[in-house]
Amino acid sequence: MQYSDIDARWRVWLLAVSFLLLLSFPSLMKAQTEESVSGELSAIPRYEISVITVSPSPETPYTLYGHTAVRVIDHIVGTDAVYNYGVFDFNEPNFTLNFIQGKPEYWVDKRSYGDFFYEYTYFNRGFSQQILNLTDTEAELIVAALEENILPENCRYLYNFIFDNCANRPMMLFESVLGKIELVPLKNNGTFREWIEECTKNNSWQIFGINLALGAGTDSYPDTLADRFLPVMVEETLRNGRWMDRGEKPLIVREEVLFTPDPLFQNATPKTWTDIVTPTALFSLLLLLHLVILVVSYRKNSFTVVKSVETLLLIVAGIAGCVIWYISLLSNHPFTFPNYNMLLLHPFHFITVWMIWKKDNGSQLVRRWTILLAGLILLCILITLLLRVQSLSVPIYLLAFLLLLCYSHRELAQNMRRLYKKAKA
Repeated sequence: MQYSDIDARWRVWLLAVSFLLLLSFPSLMKAQTEESVSGELSAIPRYEISVITVSPSPETPYTLYGHTAVRVIDHIVGTDAVYNYGVFDFNEPNFTLNFIQGKPEYWVDKRSYGDFFYEYTYFNRGFSQQILNLTDTEAELIVAALEENILPENCRYLYNFIFDNCANRPMMLFESVLGKIELVPLKNNGTFREWIEECTKNNSWQIFGINLALGAGTDSYPDTLADRFLPVMVEETLRNGRWMDRGEKPLIVREEVLFTPDPLFQNATPKTWTDIVTPTALFSLLLLLHLVILVVSYRKNSFTVVKSVETLLLIVAGIAGCVIWYISLLSNHPFTFPNYNMLLLHPFHFITVWMIWKKDNGSQLVRRWTILLAGLILLCILITLLLRVQSLSVPIYLLAFLLLLCYSHRELAQNMRRLYKKAKA
């Protein structure tokens, strides 16, 4: 009886211990799980900051150059936001006038990555991201700077097509916060004009207008961080550069494609008359027609048609000259002065129109005036061809020869008559 009582006691004690262990097992597992998760979270940086590059699109003039934005993922709070420099509103008061003057106001906004993704996938524009190589402290500094930028009192800025836009503004922010960024030479070592022409190569009239409005400075080379004004330039800078003040470490850790456009849904831009009647074709045709009209007019000794044609040409040239002179002398746009196109297109063409229809249009004053303006056109051609101070495109040279013909054919005709009379005598 004694041994059986002891045995029973041990069995009860073992059952009690086993029951207590079973009760404590879930709490032990939960503690281990929480410790494991906590360890994993501490191993992941709070912020992941990347630069998003959106591919160009031919839909509108301002999408031809692509777009740059900054993405910030907060792993602790669970947010995913995009800071977007380059927001504007066509409907703002005086927006068009301010843009012509080179004083448009843009701003930076913050939106969810979901909204950003929906917008650009809706328009079937591809985009990728480059994740920055940052420590936790560096990432916190950049996030703080971005958050300061979106404050109502800071978010608006004076947009500049070259030196302060959606592409170089984030890079300047990074450099101001973390120190100097190494600038490895770009593979395409082109001038500002060549970079712009590459973006607008499928729009000949836009290239023509840009080449008229932008002057000699556009033929310089981008050699500073602020000069890298296109998203593709920023993308290459991030890929090859280093944080010089941070131990010369690479700027990024990896690149990822976020969305590849579906070629089946890419809208083929419908051809318009501007695709067929290019500036080169138009001015070549006008030059040929003007020569034909001149030959016929001199043979018939009737110059009414010539006067009418030249009046129309010079009025258009005068209007274009007013625009170019305004942009060059009064606007804040970069690289608009000096602009040697001012020797071709100017308001003084209106005076010539008045002189053409004067009764004494063969007077010495008129003759000197036409020689003066013809000389300016020749000067522009010679300076740009021989000294290479400014690159002029083929259609601009054709336009120059067309205007030169308007101003010089009377003088040439008189000289030809004199030579003919001397030879006959």
